[in-house]
Amino acid sequence: MPQSRSIASTEPAGLLADLDACFAEQDSLCRSLEELADSLPERLNTLGAVLLVGRLSALLRRAHHLEETQVFPILASAPVRMHGDLRPILNRLRAEHTENEDYALDLEDTLAEYWARPVARADAERLGYLLRGLFISLRRHVAQDRDWVRPLLRELGAP
Repeated sequence: MPQSRSIASTEPAGLLADLDACFAEQDSLCRSLEELADSLPERLNTLGAVLLVGRLSALLRRAHHLEETQVFPILASAPVRMHGDLRPILNRLRAEHTENEDYALDLEDTLAEYWARPVARADAERLGYLLRGLFISLRRHVAQDRDWVRPLLRELGAP
């Protein structure tokens, strides 16, 4: 079982700083995904797109690992009398993690197809749809983490 970070962490950066860094990276990659979607179909840099999505997949795995192994255990231990039972919310957030990672894999597969053959207009529309679906979903998830998860962690005494 993974070790969860103690709320009284003595690490200089602390859990909240780690979480903020993940949020900032995800925001940056979402902007890049949006720029890529806006460039379709005329200016698609397929190699750049493949590298971007590869970075996104790695970031999602890292961010989700941080949340699921360090953040969620702290939230799950929050007193029910203060915050209610948070388990259903944490389960939904875990499900969103899986959905976003699956979406990123679908996007990687679609880009691999683009790499193998010329881009058709219909393919560009499909790619744009996938890109927008991913960055919109990811932005919504990060906003919820900022608006709900981070303040609750702070209230519970996370560093």
